[in-house]
Order: sequence, then C-alpha cells, then structure tokens
Amino acid sequence: MSLYDRWQGSELSVLEKELVFNRENTGFVQYDTKDGKYFYLHPSPFLNSPKKEIFCTESCDPPAEHTFVEVDIESEREFPLKGSQDHITVKTICGWKPFDPSPLAERRKILDYEEIVYYFTLPFRGEEDTIEQIAKCSALYSLSSPPIVDEVGGINAAVLGKKTQWNTFKGSMKVIPQDFFRSNSRYYYYISDQEKCTVKSGCEEVNRAIYRPDEYVMDIPLVVEETTLNQLSKDYRELINEERPIITSYILDALIIKPDPMNTVEKTIIDAVHTIREEYKRTGYSPYKQNLGDAIPKLTSSFARLQRASKATQSDVKDVVELWLDMHWKANKIYSSPLKVSKRYDLLDTARKLYVELHDIYGLEFWIPLHEAVTRTTLHPEEFMVSLESLVFAGYALRKAGAIKIL
Repeated sequence: MSLYDRWQGSELSVLEKELVFNRENTGFVQYDTKDGKYFYLHPSPFLNSPKKEIFCTESCDPPAEHTFVEVDIESEREFPLKGSQDHITVKTICGWKPFDPSPLAERRKILDYEEIVYYFTLPFRGEEDTIEQIAKCSALYSLSSPPIVDEVGGINAAVLGKKTQWNTFKGSMKVIPQDFFRSNSRYYYYISDQEKCTVKSGCEEVNRAIYRPDEYVMDIPLVVEETTLNQLSKDYRELINEERPIITSYILDALIIKPDPMNTVEKTIIDAVHTIREEYKRTGYSPYKQNLGDAIPKLTSSFARLQRASKATQSDVKDVVELWLDMHWKANKIYSSPLKVSKRYDLLDTARKLYVELHDIYGLEFWIPLHEAVTRTTLHPEEFMVSLESLVFAGYALRKAGAIKIL
C-alpha cells in the first residue's frame, strides 16, 4: 500500500489526524495547475486529502507550493465529477496565511521517544549499553535531519558488522515507508553495500546507510559487530508487526519538525566539533571517513526530532557527542587494520589556500557570509566550494545557511 493512501488510525500521524478531522481549509499545498490558480490542501506531504475539494485563487496570489497554509474562503461551488455520481467542491479563496504544523507534530502522546529507541533494540541481543547505542543510532538515522546548510539534509551512517547483522539492521528499517526508498522522493533513504547513491533534484533530505563504506563521508558509525540476533519467534514477529505502523507514523510527524541547532546552541556545537575532531585524529586510525564539520549539527537536529522538539538543547549536543564517542571507540576496537586518518584527510592544496586566505581576511570563529567569501578569495567559485567541503569534512570549517566559520 502506498504511503499516500493510508487510512487506518494507527497509520496516521498526529498532524494528519488533526488536519483531516478537526480543521478546515488548512493543509499542505499541492498545485493542480502550474500557475497555482487551482491547488489542493493535503493533511501532510505524505497523505492525499480525502476531502473532495479543490481551492481556487481569484482575487489574490496563490500560496507557494509545498508549504502549509490556512486559507480564507470567499465562495463555494459544487461541480459533478465526470463519469461519477460524486461532486467536487471548488472553494474560491480571498486570502491565506502561513500555518506552522510543528506544534501539532510535537504534540504526539501515543509514544515517548524512549519507546522509539526500544523498538530498535528488539532485533539484537548483547550488552544492554551496546544494544541501546545501536538503537539510538538507528533511530537517528530513521528520523533524518533537515537541511542545516543550503544543501540537502539527512544522516549518513556507516554500518559496521557481519553480513547477518547488516541484514538484521536492514530489516529494522522496514518502519521507513517504501515510498521513501524511491530516488525521486523528497525524503530519500538509501540502504546498501554499494556506494552508488544518486540524488535527484527535489530531494529535501537524503539518508545513506552504507555497509562498510570506503569513499563516502559519514556522520556516525553504527557498529553492530558485538551482537547476536533475536530469534524470530511468533511472539517477536507479532510485537514487531504491531509496533511498526506506530513507529512509522512517529517518523512522519518527526519529519515535519525542523530543528536548527545553529540557532539555539551554536557555541555548544562548535565546542563539540572541536571535541570529535581532536578525538578522531588522536586515535590515528579509522575504518571509515568521518564528516567532522557537519555531523554534530545534523545529529543534534535528528536527536531533537526524536524527542518531538523544534529547538535543540545543550543536552541534545552532549548526548550526541557521547553516542558518537562510544561508537567511534567500538569501531576502532573491532577493526584492527583500518586506514590511517592522516591519509583520509589529506587536504586539497586549494583547501589549505582557502583556509589561509579566509583566516587572513576574517580571522577565526567569525561567521562569514558565503556570497561575500566567494568574491573575496582568489579561488574560482567552483574551486571554492570543493575546497570548502574539504575543510568542513576535516573539521576546520563549520556551515550554516548562507554562512561559514573557520575553526
């Protein structure tokens, strides 16, 4: 069944239930005509409206597509549908205003976030702390991250373990709607042992879980090596099947929330980037490439989503750093012959040049407007962006929307 045709109560998110049953003329805009003169209001980006109605603009400009709005109705008319006895109501609007769906998505009362984490512990057996760390990483991956910079959001997880454990991890991700595994989805999940993820235009968040990645730069290691697998007993399968639709609806609500930790806990984020950069390079070896600049902001945003919160806190950053440190330690303990970190982070010559130029102009720990920085350095704009990414991955620069900071 498609994500967009769900109608059982347990399958609907809190936001969807509220907009379907309790609110009129409010929802997520989808154009029926290219100019937006006719459009639908859906209860979420993931569910088509069950109401036989369409909205029309006559005396005002249409709202932007793919935004939530509340509209004012000027008049209504009914028209018969061709080949059917049903009618469709055409509602002409005289105005509209933005609608923030976050408070509704945050209002969920069916499950606490600890229960979401518990769900991801079910497939594995082992030491309690180890299983909980795996479950938290799995939850962060499944809940994704909104774009923190002017790019696509999402979480990249390096899954490290045996093939059977990798397959078990993939099985736990069946809570993610099948529609999200299509590369043209706005929220795209790629789970594979092949590093060939192609991102199509229109993707807002892209999440990659790669088995033992070599080339991709990842946000967090997810080490499943030190576990055994739960037996697929009848009771276990029934529990999984009962919980799955509830977890899925939790994910749908969470994706509506857009926490930006750079707006609330920026200094704590910067200190955390320094911490993981120094720890990662101190160990000297790693079985995967770590994103040292962007990872903490993205993981913190995902952790806020896990708790149904639109604002990230210092506690979120602390929890994320502790989780990363534990997983990083396990990854290096288990894989005794990984590649030297020094080889993974050979900065491009142009990246070194960019760092020196930006440092000379602006100094350290200062937010630099991106459009200004591009014009004030000697690098070509394309060369600038590649070099900046090299600095970010190595933990010597930090990004947020429209600005960069040299560390």
